[in-house]
Amino acid sequence: MDNFRDPLNDRFEFRQSGNFYMRTKHAHTIYFFVIVTAVLISFLFPTLLMWLTGVTPGSDRFGYFLGYYGLTSGFVVLVVWAAALIVINIIRHGQKCSYTADENGLKLYCGWRHAEYRYEDVKFVTYIPITEFGKMAGYTVKILTTDGNTDEYLYLSPYKGKLITQESTPFYLLQHPPMAMEEAKRKETGIVF
Repeated sequence: MDNFRDPLNDRFEFRQSGNFYMRTKHAHTIYFFVIVTAVLISFLFPTLLMWLTGVTPGSDRFGYFLGYYGLTSGFVVLVVWAAALIVINIIRHGQKCSYTADENGLKLYCGWRHAEYRYEDVKFVTYIPITEFGKMAGYTVKILTTDGNTDEYLYLSPYKGKLITQESTPFYLLQHPPMAMEEAKRKETGIVF
């Protein structure tokens, strides 16, 4: 029993990874332009067809226009609004991001954006709730580092309208590094390696 050796050499190892959703900063502007475009196409397409065919509301061909071109116009308007709703839904649910945390830091991957934070380089993390139609949708997370940089993420809740806590976000690890948590647990239980 004298030559028993701990397989981890008394080291603490931590690994955690997962996915989360993040909204773009300009989501409301995109909402506005998608809806305005859909409204404009809905009103302008039938008018454009009437102008191209030379049909006016008082002409003999107006009934024919309402039958054939009216159906075509209605179909185009329906397709435009369906596309607008799909785009709005995609924007509302955000972009899928992933994170990997270990005993040294947290790495975030969001499409083209990549960020890496060492626990000791983070001064503090603030959470500002995001509401959507009066319900909790997530947090605006601001990370201040020791070199004075501030990064902002729009974290979206995986469960719309349900109360989410700061502990459920991957950014919580930056405030409470796993090594410090393990040290506190060891001191509390009296286990010293």
